[in-house]
Amino acid sequence: MVSDTSPSAAMDTNPVSSPRSSHDGDGVLRDAAGDAPGDGVLHDAILPDAAAVAAATAAAPVLLALRAFPSSVLQTIDICHHVTIVLDLHGGNYTQWRRFFNTVVGMLSVCEHILAEAAPLRRHHDPEWDMVDHCIVHWLYTTISPELVDAVMQLEDTAATLWATIESIFRDNQLSRAVYLDAEYHTVIQGDLTIMQYCARLKSFTDQLRDLGQTITDTQQLFNMLRGLNTRYHHAIPHLTSRVPLPTFLQARSFLLLEEHRAEQSTRQ
Repeated sequence: MVSDTSPSAAMDTNPVSSPRSSHDGDGVLRDAAGDAPGDGVLHDAILPDAAAVAAATAAAPVLLALRAFPSSVLQTIDICHHVTIVLDLHGGNYTQWRRFFNTVVGMLSVCEHILAEAAPLRRHHDPEWDMVDHCIVHWLYTTISPELVDAVMQLEDTAATLWATIESIFRDNQLSRAVYLDAEYHTVIQGDLTIMQYCARLKSFTDQLRDLGQTITDTQQLFNMLRGLNTRYHHAIPHLTSRVPLPTFLQARSFLLLEEHRAEQSTRQ
């Protein structure tokens, strides 16, 4: 038998789609005579293999960065040297603690263990992943008060579930907590506090209110600071409020620190 070697027969057996070919399904190549409106140009040409390779190549550096520090290294870290604040139920220091802890996990490239949006990256049945996760659970237990440990500890804690539980304790019932905090914030007075201590206390309240979804503007911080100043600094209020534009909270604090220093120098002379 003589095989058919005509051009038409060759095209019938050629696996490469010709400009006149038509296929059904996703990633199809349609010709001008098919369903796609046409000018003789191929439409919706998709190369899934190439796309998959490109995606894998792009993701590779990310996965390497996430595993920059192995569990054997993390196990040697004394977390108390990096997170110097012990989180307490009544300490009003959740914001500071959270920032310290976020800095450490970011510095060591293990953020995906506590971030909910990184859940697809979590590896199951991966001993290395489990050991890193246990390290972070240990860090969390070490940097919170014993009372809080009792409140959040569960039998099968992971870093993500423990982080979420701690967050819920300090952010649940946000509105009612914000009402009480805001009322307390607006009754703070300087008294015998130094300017730095007074401003730090005010900032602690604004940080807590921001955690509860209530942002205090810089101008509001300025006015509340001036309202509670000790009488020995009242002479500075007209000077600060007459500026155009108004000084920021930090600028006003710097000015008051200078006034405090001048007053101390005058007392010594």
